[in-house]
Amino acid sequence: MITKMKESELSKSVGNSVDIKRHIETQRESIKYLQTHYSELLEQYRNKWIVIRNNEIVGVEDTPKQLRNHFEKTKERDVFLYFLADPEDMLIL
Repeated sequence: MITKMKESELSKSVGNSVDIKRHIETQRESIKYLQTHYSELLEQYRNKWIVIRNNEIVGVEDTPKQLRNHFEKTKERDVFLYFLADPEDMLIL
């Protein structure tokens, strides 16, 4: 059972249930956007990390470290990160 103290700590780090539901819905919309536009995104951003928010690309970087720097500067939240790997380079184990 979660104690009151732990509930408040959890709320500070992830937000209240309304914030969580909004975040989940935002992620779902971003996934739909990625699925719908995957071919064109892959063509344009092959082997790049992309940042999707509100059904648009708001950031493109080569490495996760560059993404971290991007977010430290912009303080953007409710975003979806995805690496657009070249299908020929993918290895599934």
